[in-house]
Amino acid sequence: VGKGGEVIANSLIWFIGWATYLIPAILIYLGVYKFFKKAIKKFWLQIASFSITIISFSTLFGVYFKVWLNPGYFDRSGFLGKFLSEKITDLFGFVGSYLVITLFILISLIVSTEIVFSRILMKFKEYWIQRRELSKERDILRRKRVEEKKIKEREKFKERLKRKQEDFDKESKESDVKIIDSIHTPETKTPEKKEMKDIDLPPPVKQPPAKKKETQPDQVPLPHTKKEYNLPDYGLYKDPYHDKDLEHIDILKKNGELLKECLADFGITANIENIIRGPVISRYEIRLAPGIKVSRISNLSDDIAYAMGATRVRVIAPIPGKTAVGIEVPNPKPDTVFFKELISTHEYRESLAKSILTIAIGKDIEGKVIVDNLKEMPHLLIAGTTGSGKSVFMNNIILSIINNASPNDLRLVLIDPKRVEFSIYKRLPHLLMPVQVEAKKSAEALKKITMIMDSRLRQLGQAGARDIILFNQKVVEKQKTFTDETSQEEKMLYQHMPYIVVIIDELADLMISSRNEVEEYIMRISQLARAVGIHLIVATQRPSVDVITGVIKANLLARVAFQVTSKVDSRTILDMNGAEKLMGKGDMLYIPPGQASPIRIQAAFIFDDEKKGIVNFWKVQGEPDFDDFELAKAENEVLGFGAGDDFDDDLYDDAVEIVLSYEKPSASFLQRRLKIGFNRASRLIEIMEEEGIISRMDDKNKREILISWDDYKKKKGIE
Repeated sequence: VGKGGEVIANSLIWFIGWATYLIPAILIYLGVYKFFKKAIKKFWLQIASFSITIISFSTLFGVYFKVWLNPGYFDRSGFLGKFLSEKITDLFGFVGSYLVITLFILISLIVSTEIVFSRILMKFKEYWIQRRELSKERDILRRKRVEEKKIKEREKFKERLKRKQEDFDKESKESDVKIIDSIHTPETKTPEKKEMKDIDLPPPVKQPPAKKKETQPDQVPLPHTKKEYNLPDYGLYKDPYHDKDLEHIDILKKNGELLKECLADFGITANIENIIRGPVISRYEIRLAPGIKVSRISNLSDDIAYAMGATRVRVIAPIPGKTAVGIEVPNPKPDTVFFKELISTHEYRESLAKSILTIAIGKDIEGKVIVDNLKEMPHLLIAGTTGSGKSVFMNNIILSIINNASPNDLRLVLIDPKRVEFSIYKRLPHLLMPVQVEAKKSAEALKKITMIMDSRLRQLGQAGARDIILFNQKVVEKQKTFTDETSQEEKMLYQHMPYIVVIIDELADLMISSRNEVEEYIMRISQLARAVGIHLIVATQRPSVDVITGVIKANLLARVAFQVTSKVDSRTILDMNGAEKLMGKGDMLYIPPGQASPIRIQAAFIFDDEKKGIVNFWKVQGEPDFDDFELAKAENEVLGFGAGDDFDDDLYDDAVEIVLSYEKPSASFLQRRLKIGFNRASRLIEIMEEEGIISRMDDKNKREILISWDDYKKKKGIE
C-alpha cells in the first residue's frame, strides 16, 4: 500500500487500536450492500452508526486489556480507547462498563445494518416449531411400528401357547401317573459274608494281672504286638422286612388327585407325571402347564399341607436335573430303613473297598443307598432337635466303622456329655481312652488328640510320607527289613498308625464350659488332622451361632441337618432353609463336601439288640487298652518339651558330652547312659541336630559328629 497506506494504518492503530481492523469489513459490507440494493438509504446515518461501533469496540478493548495487560494495553485500544475506557470505568466500574459498551455496539449495529432482531427470533421460533412437529411425527411412527411388532409377537406367543396347551391336555388324558415304589425292591444278597442266625462268639480273653512297671516318669511304653481280631458278620443284624400291602398305591393316587385339585384352586394347572414312594416321604413330580411360573408354586407349601392334611410339605422348584417341580409329602404309614439293607448293597461294598471308614448314611426318596466315607469328608457336622433321629444316626456311624475295622486299624474317642448315648460302648476295644462324660475332661481329651496329631505330623515328616496311607505302606516295607541291628529309634518311628475318629455327641455343653479351648482344638484338628488319619464328627441339639461358630463351621464342610425348630437354625447348619420342614425320626438333609444342594435321606434305624450284639462280639475278643503307646508318646513330647516352646533340659550338656566323647549319636545309647526315656533321648538328639552338633540321618540311618567336645565347650563357654 506504500508509505501513504503505512502512515494511515499506523495512525489509525495509534488512534483506535485493534478496532482499525473493523474498517475493511465495514467497507466490504457497504460495497456488497450497494451492489444488491443499488442505493444506500440514509448513508450518513449508517456511517455515523458504524463509527460508533468502531469507537465502542476500541473502548471495549481498552476496558478489557486494562484489566489483563495493565500497563501496555495502549497498543490494543489506541489513544481514543484508552481515554474513553478510563473515563467510563471511573463512572460505571468494570462490569457496568461492559454492559454500557455492549449496549452501544448492539444499537449501532441495528441502525447501521437495518437488522430487526424480532424477525430473527420469529424465524428461529418457526424453525424450532417445525423441528418439534417433525420429531413428534417420527416418535408416533416409531411407537406404531413397535406396537405392531409387539402385537405380532403376542399373536405368535398365543398361538404357540395354544398348541402347547393342546399337547399338554392330550398328554394328561392319555398318560397315566407312574408310581415308583422304592421300598419294595428285590433284596440284595451279600456273597462276601455269610449270614448267621446263631453266632459262635470266641471265648473271652483272659487278661493277665497287670504288673507294676518300674519305669522312669517320662518313659514311654513300647508298642504292643498286633493282636488278631475277627470282624463281625452281617448275621448280627436284623433282616429287613416291609409291609407287602398294596393299599398304599391307591392312597398315592388319591393324594395325587387331591394335590392336582389343590393347585387348581390357586390357578395353577399342572400334570402329575411321577409319584415316587420313599420310606417316609413320597415325592410327587408335577409338570406345570405352559405359561405357569415356577415361582407361583414355591410359596404354597403350607397351603398344600393344609389341603392334603399333612404335617409338613416341602416344595422343590424345580427338581435339579428335571423339568418338573417336586412336592414331598409324608407317607401315612412310614417304613423302617434297616441297617442291614444298607450294608448289604453294592454301593456300600464299593465304597468299603476304597476306605474302611465307610459310613452307611441312609436311603434317598428314590430308594438309592447313600454311603460316604470319612476319608473324603474328612469331618462331619450334625445338628438336630430332640427326637429328630440324631442319636440313632450317631450309632449308625459307630457301627458302620467298627463293623469293618479292628482296633488295630481304628481307634475311637467318644465324648458324651449327656452320659447315656455312648455308655453301651464303654468296653469297646476300639476306644483310645475312656468315654468322656465331663465337659472339662472332654476338653482335655481334645487336647490329647491335638498332641497325637502333632506327634503324627512330625512322624510323617521324618518318614517322608505325605499321608497316613503312604506312611503305613512304608511301615510294612520297613518292618520287612528290620533286623537285630536295627536301631530302637527306627523301630519306634515305623509303627503302624491306626485311624482315629473323634465323636462329640453334644457340642453345646462343651462350649459352655470351655468355649475358647474347645473351639481352638476343633479348629486345629479339622485343619491339620486329615493327613494323619484323625477325623472329627461333631453333633449338637442347638445349632445356634454361639455353638456352631464361624470358625467351626468353616472347617466342617460335610453337613447333616435333622429336624430343627426354625429357619434360622436351618440356615446356621446348611446355609439355607429346609431343615425346619423335615419330619424327624431320621429324616435328614445331607450336604456332601463340594456340593451345593442337599440330598433328602432317611437314616437307618438301629435296634438295641443289634448294638448289643456288635458290642458283645468285640468285647469277648478283648478289653479296651487305654495304656496306648501313641498317646503316651504324644503326651511325653508335649509335657517334656512342649511343641513350639523354648527347649530347656538340665541333661542337655551331659547328653552332648556323652555323644561327643563316645562318638555315638544314638537315642538308644543316650537312653542307656542317662537312664531316661527313649522319647526324651530322641528329643535331645533332635536338638543336637538342629544346633549343628550332629548330622541328619543318612540312607543307612547313621549320623556323623560335626564338632568336637572342646569346640562345643568353647562355643558355650563351659570350663
